[in-house]
This record gives sequence, C-alpha cells and structure tokens, in this order.
Amino acid sequence: MRHLLLLAVLAVTAASGLGEAKCARAEIQPNLLTRRDTHVPADGGIVVGYTYSHSGDEVEKTNSDDPSDVIWTARDAKRKSVPLTRTSLAPGLSVLRPAGKTAFVVANAAGTQLGSFSHDGKPAASMEAPAPKTVRHETEASQTMRWAPSTRTILELAKAAPPEAIAVIVYIAGKPVTFATLADTHDKELSLDIYHAGGHCGSANPAGSGTVGANSVVTFAYVDGFGRLSPQSKPMTVS
Repeated sequence: MRHLLLLAVLAVTAASGLGEAKCARAEIQPNLLTRRDTHVPADGGIVVGYTYSHSGDEVEKTNSDDPSDVIWTARDAKRKSVPLTRTSLAPGLSVLRPAGKTAFVVANAAGTQLGSFSHDGKPAASMEAPAPKTVRHETEASQTMRWAPSTRTILELAKAAPPEAIAVIVYIAGKPVTFATLADTHDKELSLDIYHAGGHCGSANPAGSGTVGANSVVTFAYVDGFGRLSPQSKPMTVS
C-alpha cells in the first residue's frame, strides 16, 4: 500500500556500519492525486496532497507552509485563465475547484503541465462512511539508543473503502489532523497505516498535523479523487 504521509529515507555510506547509518534529507513536495478519473463533476475539483523528494531536488514553492497550498494555474482550451478556489481538507491535503463549466489544464508555478481535465455537469456518486473495526497503536523499540522508537497507528476496517476513495482523513475532536492515501486498487485492503512517527529516519509532517496515539478518540472520512468527502465514521478510541 502506498502511504504518502511519512517516508523514511535511509542512506548508508560505504564506510559506515549500521550504528553509523545516516539519513538523507527529504523535502515535502506537492503531489497531484486526481489521476484515475479526470472527468471532474460539478461539485468537485482536483485534489492535491504531498510526497517526499530526495535532498538536492528543487523544492516547489507554495503559498504557505502547507504543501497543498500550491501556486498552480488552470487554463481552458482557448488559453483563458480558469480561477481555482482552494479548500483545505486536512494538513497537506486540499481540493482546487475550478470556476465555470469547462475543460481545463493545470500547470505548476514553473509552467509544467500536470494534468488535463474535462467537466461533468452532474455531481459524482456519494460514498459510504468508513466502517472502522479497530484502531491500534504500536511502538517498536529502536536497534540502538541513538534512535527514537518507531510508532504507528493502524486502522482495521470491517469493509474495504469504496473504489472512488483515494485517501482516508483522520479527525480528532472534529478537526482533521492527518490523512493516508489509498492504493489505486484497494478493494480488499482492510488494514491501513494512518499514522507513523519516530524511528531512525523520520520525515516531517505538514504544519498543523496532529498526533494519533493511544487513547486518542478518532473518526474517519473518505475523500474521492475530486475532493468530495464521505460522512464521518463512528468515534473509535485508539487502543
């Protein structure tokens, strides 16, 4: 399962042993998540998340410290500007809704085209709320005292996410604190890593991200490729 929230990047030099392993720096980069279906419904837009790049890659500039607050532009077939309105869904996750009812292409601040999208006058079908079965928090001790313990929180579902879902958002006290992306084919995926922290090579989270640990009371919602949310699930306490 692809999980974009946290990526451990481990670089080991030829002269180093395990105890001297060093971590390469990883930079947060915006990432277009609307890929499988590019026929944007009337009540939707395009979804922006984030990924990590290796040290040395040029970091894309954004409007704020949220990587999904992108400086992207859209144009129609006549090269006219199509305004995009951003709505934050979770830290590091946003939907950009186009004005009007037209096909459009999207480019980043450097002018690189990222995708081409058509317009659908009908709203997309709604999704069911997630059906959480259990949510548990695990801690794994490090191999050396120099490294922090690795922790993760796992959501076990009673029913797999609908095909339209591209991510699951985690809420605490009604506030979105993080999200995890779903694999393109997740019809049988019932176990999802929704939070990870620590370890030898941990990567930073977007500003505003929260901790999902033991005793947290959480709810979940799916988001589809057009930024539309499902109803939230029933509350669950992380064990």
